[in-house]
Amino acid sequence: MLLALDPGTNETGYVVLTDDLTVRRAGNVANDEVVKSLLPPHRGQVVCEDIKAMGMPIGDDVLVTVFWIGRFYECARTYGLPFARVARRAVKLHLCGNTQAKDRNIRQALIDLYGPGKETAVGTKGAPGPLYGVKDHAWQALATAVTWDGGGRSAR
Repeated sequence: MLLALDPGTNETGYVVLTDDLTVRRAGNVANDEVVKSLLPPHRGQVVCEDIKAMGMPIGDDVLVTVFWIGRFYECARTYGLPFARVARRAVKLHLCGNTQAKDRNIRQALIDLYGPGKETAVGTKGAPGPLYGVKDHAWQALATAVTWDGGGRSAR
């Protein structure tokens, strides 16, 4: 099992995937819930989108997100879980072939990967596709997982 995280200042998007990248669960939870109820029962690889320095000043939101990445790392290691960080740039290159890609481009690349098309990849309530229920920041968590699994692995 693979747990992928897209950390934020207050909430984190997550997906839990099987070895063949089938989405088991996806959602967005408060950061405290990641530490209290998402990481402790998990038994597998944890991957987390990472923040890289780009040479520009950063604000408090970025620093708070970096703090949470460290907390997630600490918690995962406490439970003996392997933890890897994947840079946002690597996600963009892996899925879109371009570091200028936006969230909508990444989402479309994931739909194409699990599709073809939104009807097949996401589906509807009556006929859910493999990505049904993936929303908000869980899309970025899924992108992080797919990138890590596809060779964008980084054990840093």
